[in-house]
Amino acid sequence: MSDRKKALALIQASLDSLARSGTIKNEIAVDDETVLMGSGADSGLDSLGFVNFVMDLEDRLMQETGRDCAIVLTDIEGFDINSPTLTAGILADHMTGLTG
Repeated sequence: MSDRKKALALIQASLDSLARSGTIKNEIAVDDETVLMGSGADSGLDSLGFVNFVMDLEDRLMQETGRDCAIVLTDIEGFDINSPTLTAGILADHMTGLTG
């Protein structure tokens, strides 16, 4: 996936699906600054919800690209394990790099 907008759309679709299933309480409008994990997270994802989110996103990437794509947090440029904050923009950039 070479289109960053498409990556953000996949993140949005995944969060929408989790909201419909009740995994997260509220629908979230995704933009570059949406905090998915860490200080200021507005996604409402607990640790189990975050794992479900990542798994769903990997499935969506596979459907989009036709190949396996693993999202490994420590491989994401801009993600610091000592101060973990992950925004949708950082994740979208990583997804674009995985599939580009």
